[in-house]
Amino acid sequence: MATMLTLNLLLRGGATGALLLIAVALWRDHPRVIAARLGSAFAISVVAATLASIPGFTTEPHIGSVLVVALASGSMFVFWLLTSALFDDDFRVRAWHAWVWAMLAAVGVLHCVGQGVAHAQWEPAAGLALGLMPVAWALLAIGQSVANWREDLIEGRRRLRSVIIAATALYTVAQLLVALLSALTLKQVVESTANAAGIAGLALFVAWRLLRENHDGLFGSDRKSTRLNSSHPHD
Repeated sequence: MATMLTLNLLLRGGATGALLLIAVALWRDHPRVIAARLGSAFAISVVAATLASIPGFTTEPHIGSVLVVALASGSMFVFWLLTSALFDDDFRVRAWHAWVWAMLAAVGVLHCVGQGVAHAQWEPAAGLALGLMPVAWALLAIGQSVANWREDLIEGRRRLRSVIIAATALYTVAQLLVALLSALTLKQVVESTANAAGIAGLALFVAWRLLRENHDGLFGSDRKSTRLNSSHPHD
């Protein structure tokens, strides 16, 4: 048991390292491209999700764990925003996007706090919402990519975007399917060593593809740079 927990933690540590590398690289190399900013934000939110799903992480909630869970709760919504930005050069982050993210973070806070409150009536509903919402955003991301993937005329870039989006979204959906088809709860699936290995493998795969393509395969060096809340292209 101790050996499996150690392996679990090591895998999560490896995933965290790879994700932080992705976040820094995207922000450094594409500081004015909104899709890269969202990619960096998504990588950081997945770091939070990886930490939040450590076995026992929310058993005794404190300010640190509450903040991590809040950040993790909107990770797949950020992924959906990233998908939208990758397939739409005119995409902008709107005020309602921030409100949706804040709502998801609030649900995460309620769920985390509920772990430390006896007979918290809101906790089961908050936990169910946190389990189902990532799947909903993943399915929306898949639909977004399928509907728009032919609009990118550069075949290699289109293929890379589709592979990364599909791998991430399908892995999220697979977590729920495993829980439904087994005797495990979604919480047990997410906290498992197998899931830690999956996250680490997916993070390393994305990092490898980004480094291999020098990022241009995903964002495009000739692509018009977009700014947050700005209608002027970057020169």
